[in-house]
Amino acid sequence: MKMLTEKIYIAAVKKISFIFGAVVLAMLGQSALMVNSAVAASWADKAEMKHYIQQKYKVRNSKITLPGSMTANGYSGTVNIRGDLNPSTAAQTDTPEVLVNKFLTEEAEFLGVINVSDLSLSAYDTTRRGGKFYYMYFINGIPAANWNIGLRVDFSSNQIWAISGSIYPISQQMLTAANKPTLTKQQVRDMISGAELRLYEKQKAGEVTEGATYNPARVGEERIAKFLIPDPPYVVYKVESHFRYTINAFTGEVLEKSPGWVE
Repeated sequence: MKMLTEKIYIAAVKKISFIFGAVVLAMLGQSALMVNSAVAASWADKAEMKHYIQQKYKVRNSKITLPGSMTANGYSGTVNIRGDLNPSTAAQTDTPEVLVNKFLTEEAEFLGVINVSDLSLSAYDTTRRGGKFYYMYFINGIPAANWNIGLRVDFSSNQIWAISGSIYPISQQMLTAANKPTLTKQQVRDMISGAELRLYEKQKAGEVTEGATYNPARVGEERIAKFLIPDPPYVVYKVESHFRYTINAFTGEVLEKSPGWVE
């Protein structure tokens, strides 16, 4: 389990779009996640996944919510499960951190995780019953966009009683792409600044009316972050500037574009 060196802006069970800023998050656990490699999910459908949880943890069907869909590699969508979710390897002497780590290791396949050691603790909240541990998935230092899982632990009984989040299977294609060279942040910034300046010149000439009013004073303030996504090209840059962009991290192609800063 790695210490994060970039601040992660997430709402635990909500999808996220951007991660920016920097802060050091103090580690709460005293032991790293056990290294485990999961293969592609073997679940035929969501009913089979629910049956697995029901049988292993004696959880009622009404306490398992999987509204997402099945892909070729496994389940993709939100997950919400409540019940006695302590892993089979749990021991009375386990700290909450160790208990959570054991669950993540034991249920890697269910969560679509290939390498458990790539999970990073991104936040921690104190709750009425104990604490909630939030994790995100990183490959080669790149976060998987919109992948997050939160585990609630009752400190009085030392029991994991709920998990929730947004997951999708981490594919071999994502692993491969994460280790390929990409454009740098500076190259992306130069590309975006140049394109927006050219658009501004066309706006002044009355040739186009697209987009926000260009503010030269804000050049260099662009917020840029690299993310993994489950579909090609697998690695993208998210940029917030006069427009919001999703950019192919390898070619610089603009994949999505929408209005950005409001002046």
